[in-house]
Amino acid sequence: MTPRRSFNVLVLDDESAIRDSISYFLEDFGIKVHSAENIGKARRILETFPIEVAIVDLRLIGSSGEDFILSSLETHPSVKYIIHTGLNDYQLHEFLAVHPNVSNTIFQKPLQEMDELYLEVLRLADVDRSSEE
Repeated sequence: MTPRRSFNVLVLDDESAIRDSISYFLEDFGIKVHSAENIGKARRILETFPIEVAIVDLRLIGSSGEDFILSSLETHPSVKYIIHTGLNDYQLHEFLAVHPNVSNTIFQKPLQEMDELYLEVLRLADVDRSSEE
């Protein structure tokens, strides 16, 4: 399935192998991916590109992905967020759990099924899907 329109996704993760694997996978479907290894770069991307969905790691060097999401919800209210983490027992912050722009599906590292992440990106971006021809 490929989206009927192109859109922008942000991948925020401090591990380059994970950023690259998610980025390459989504790009294969025609999605424009912008990757960031830290919150500063991620904020610059949000200011520069019309990001629709951000895939965010929780544990970043020197910062928290959850804090990034909480602050970005205020400054970029149209962006939707997906959490991708290696924390096995992570529970969504109360505010995030009920926020319509945050996915209730937590994707665990290592990600076993990239297709599930792709489908969640499409769902959050509210993109029509069509079969590849």
